[in-house]
Amino acid sequence: MADGAVTNPSIDRAEHDDTASAKRVTPLSYDSGTLAWVKNGIPKTERYDVQSTTIYVGEAVIGTATNVANWTITKYDLADMTAGSGKVATAATWTNRASETYQ
Repeated sequence: MADGAVTNPSIDRAEHDDTASAKRVTPLSYDSGTLAWVKNGIPKTERYDVQSTTIYVGEAVIGTATNVANWTITKYDLADMTAGSGKVATAATWTNRASETYQ
């Protein structure tokens, strides 16, 4: 290379090889037997809410009420892609997602 940059051939090959298969980016998989999304063998449900520049993604065991504090919610703030984006609230309620404490 002209600029002297060090490369990792295995990474270069994975990123640029047309024959490489796509990697799964979600930890959930679909169980056709139970007709549910599962994570580590536990059926999960996901909810999404877009409010202006904020996106909330919630995950809980199927059947969890929206007002029960068993949700894991990730908050993405598109107006602040540094400190405010990708924060997580655990033991949260979907109903109160806008006022939960995100870390």
